[in-house]
Amino acid sequence: MARLRGFFRRLWHERWYLGMSVIGAFIMPHPPVIIPSVGKGEEKRVEKTVRAYRKAAREIAQLKPETIVVTSPHAVLYADYLHISPGAGASGDFRQFGSQEGPVSFSYDTQFVEALTQEAKRMRIPAGTFGERNPSVDHGTLVPLTFVNGEYRGYRLVRCSISGLDPLTHYNFGRCIARAAEKLNRRTVMIASGDLSHKLKE
Repeated sequence: MARLRGFFRRLWHERWYLGMSVIGAFIMPHPPVIIPSVGKGEEKRVEKTVRAYRKAAREIAQLKPETIVVTSPHAVLYADYLHISPGAGASGDFRQFGSQEGPVSFSYDTQFVEALTQEAKRMRIPAGTFGERNPSVDHGTLVPLTFVNGEYRGYRLVRCSISGLDPLTHYNFGRCIARAAEKLNRRTVMIASGDLSHKLKE
């Protein structure tokens, strides 16, 4: 998570150089218990987190992004490769956490994925769409987007993993994301999904 914070912070400071297509960046936790169908009332014990999530979702809705890029530690993970989810879209649900609600579907921004892959190749960063093991949308992506969807749905998704590569590589991958957004003139919001710890109340 520290490496994600680092490259998102530096990327945000560089946005003036890279252009204004990255219009917002957010760091969000992803405890499934804050989803009512999972928490079944337990989410009230972490009401501050829920309120913060709702505030962030409203801010994203006001920005009206065309594309939301989510980096998640629960997406397809490799030690030496940054995975970008391929295809036209995917769906996911919280059934593994006891929810009875059906899946939620997302459309991927395939043009953005292609531009991002090309930028990573240009910078010699090992990243791309190969090696998809599980196409389902992971809970690290689902939790933040559940709140976003409550306020705004006019976006397409780009889903990326983190990796075991060094912090500088992750930072440069973040620059690739910004350059892809600028190249496409795509209003883009970035969400780094990850918990600083698994303690929700302390």
